[in-house]
Amino acid sequence: MLFILRLVVLLIVVQVFVLNASATKYDWFSSVSVMEDLVSMDHNFLSTFGFYIEGRQNALNQLKTMKALLEKTASPINEPEKYIIHPLNQYSLVKRFALKWSKIEELLEVFRNENIRSQLNQMVAYIPDKSDLVGAAEAIVRLQKSYNLDINELVNGNVKGFTSGTFLKSEDCFRMGKAAFENRLFDLCEPWLNKSLELYVKTQKIKRDNITSLLDLCKQYVSLKHVESAESLQENNSKDSQENNTMSLDDYEKITDHSNLCLGNFTIVCPNDVKKQLKCYYFTNKQHPRLLLSPIKLEELWNFPHIVRFHDIVSDKEANAIIELAKPQVNTGSYSIQIFIFVYLILTSQNLERVEGSDISGDNVGTVKYRVSSTAWFYDDASYVVKKLSQRVSDATGLTGYSEALQVVANYGMGGHYIAHYDHAVANDSDGREEHPQDQGARIATALFYLSDVPEGGSTAFLQPRIAAEPIKGSAVFWFNLFPSGKGDSRTLHAACPVLIGNKWASNKWFREFGNEFVRRCDLDRNS
Repeated sequence: MLFILRLVVLLIVVQVFVLNASATKYDWFSSVSVMEDLVSMDHNFLSTFGFYIEGRQNALNQLKTMKALLEKTASPINEPEKYIIHPLNQYSLVKRFALKWSKIEELLEVFRNENIRSQLNQMVAYIPDKSDLVGAAEAIVRLQKSYNLDINELVNGNVKGFTSGTFLKSEDCFRMGKAAFENRLFDLCEPWLNKSLELYVKTQKIKRDNITSLLDLCKQYVSLKHVESAESLQENNSKDSQENNTMSLDDYEKITDHSNLCLGNFTIVCPNDVKKQLKCYYFTNKQHPRLLLSPIKLEELWNFPHIVRFHDIVSDKEANAIIELAKPQVNTGSYSIQIFIFVYLILTSQNLERVEGSDISGDNVGTVKYRVSSTAWFYDDASYVVKKLSQRVSDATGLTGYSEALQVVANYGMGGHYIAHYDHAVANDSDGREEHPQDQGARIATALFYLSDVPEGGSTAFLQPRIAAEPIKGSAVFWFNLFPSGKGDSRTLHAACPVLIGNKWASNKWFREFGNEFVRRCDLDRNS
């Protein structure tokens, strides 16, 4: 910074002067003429001291200005639960830390208090940086793509009728356009960059040439994509003209069902015979003693495969207790200052890790590009609430507790999602944890508990039945992943839709094959 440079130069000059003076020590009192130099030196010292104070004061003024700005922008966090459910507020929060707090670090370099600098270094290790800001922009673009969000509404802080105090500027739109470009979403790249030009003002820290250059590049890719699509279509039409000129319905549905189900605009054509079979009723699981006085509210979502929802199987008190139990694992490593803990809680819920697998059509996990990683694992004896809930779902399903896997609690943050996968196909976690103990068999069934309300998004989409289970707090969706023969049921392919508005907490309880051999017996037909 300029004032620091001036200060350093002046201090060097003074130091040289003092060194020279000490090298030729005078008896100042012995000569009036020599004392004239003292007058000049006094003036120089005062000037230097003044510059030093001015430099420190400038740094303090900038720190005060930055503090006031941060206090102003942080005011909505007085109600963090309401503030963070909006994706644009989440983006704004990450942006503030990534761009503002880095400046605080630079300003504090002026002060040599090692204690302050040590605390600062510890805090900086946990706050968002520019790479997190890129991830936040990508999350907004992903939500826009998944839910067909209007750019003008996003710029004004609106998402599906939910408003925020966040308004996007030209630099934000440029960041979104760049995120779309780098993720090959060229149909979104161009509108974002056009909006960036529309909002552009010279005072912002972005050059107009940067916007126009990326926009030109985006347009070239869009044109190239259209040419490639036309050539591919022409080639396919020519090739298929003698055989079959229609796309396989199954292939088309695999491409479109997930996004359509999440968007909620997919019209389910339910056969009349299926409609007649789907019911809602009080369920006691063959007069189970613990369910006679407290039957479960059961809703059938589909028959083949049999997918049901248990309503009110988890109370609000139990759901909150499980969330509190999971938080220490989900947020391990956060710094012990309240505001930084708060930010870190948000960031851990949107960290994404790469997970490798094999083809999704086979018996193993499909190639997973991204997966939400904010999870906590614990056994039934972790708390009375967990043990009680495990017993309740065991009573409802008839599956024994001997082979129950670890219960996993996940917190889906900004655009949090999980792409299409099978639960019976299991791979090791990236940290080496064995999700699939070989002595317990595959996951025979899944109970998915919803522990929080999600105003928009966050449904569980089953691709083949073409149904989407909304995340209703206190309910659980249950299905079998395997046929009675032990073969995986490909109809259970499912995905977690991105969270648009809200803070989604969910918990999975998997039941294993071993220990349930006589609960769900094989039929006479080995292929059943």
